[in-house]
Amino acid sequence: MINILIIADDLGINSLTNHRITDCYEKGLISSSSMMATMPGFDEAVSWYKSQPSKPKLGIHLDLDGGKPVSDAFRNEYGSEKLFYRGGRISADKHYLEILQIELDAQMQKLIDSGIEIHHIDSHHHKHTNWPVAKIVVRLARKFGNIRIRVAGNVLYPSALHKQVYRSLLNQYFMKSGNPENHIPYFARLEKFMEARPRIHGNTIELMTHPGMDQDYALLNSGKFADFLKDYRLLR
Repeated sequence: MINILIIADDLGINSLTNHRITDCYEKGLISSSSMMATMPGFDEAVSWYKSQPSKPKLGIHLDLDGGKPVSDAFRNEYGSEKLFYRGGRISADKHYLEILQIELDAQMQKLIDSGIEIHHIDSHHHKHTNWPVAKIVVRLARKFGNIRIRVAGNVLYPSALHKQVYRSLLNQYFMKSGNPENHIPYFARLEKFMEARPRIHGNTIELMTHPGMDQDYALLNSGKFADFLKDYRLLR
């Protein structure tokens, strides 16, 4: 039986998303969630986490392009209104990256200072899979205790050959740079995996969902999803 780790992204983004994610977690429909330190629902999500007798294994949903910056360094340099990513998939401005590392470090520290142990790292809109950001994330994962990093999508992600090669090389970098004991080599969208039921070479895959979106929340609460769970081992 294949192990599945179902991670709900965007905890902390707003109250509706918080409610839906915590509801799914308490029903046993998901494994855990990835939390944003930059959004208005952060404090509410922290309160929920602290109320749980058995603490969920939360990750951090690093933010480069959605909420407001956490660090003074980013606010002083680029303003306090909104984060943004100044770069491409392969390269980015050196000075910006120096400030960005301080910002992402501060986002992680904000969770830790709130009493949350970070079990994995991923990012809003998968920005950590851009090479300049990936190198920062690897450094931070090591700094905060060899935290697992979500790999780039590699199951049921149809794309051009050069994109497949890039993802493969990036995922090898994450594997070699991290802790082999907690590395999960496969990643897919939950709804796509449910439709195709592909075989994987290993025994564990991470599946992403967004309960803040109506269709994902409905799917998680459906009979179709309940039947799906009978064929897999949901990790918590």
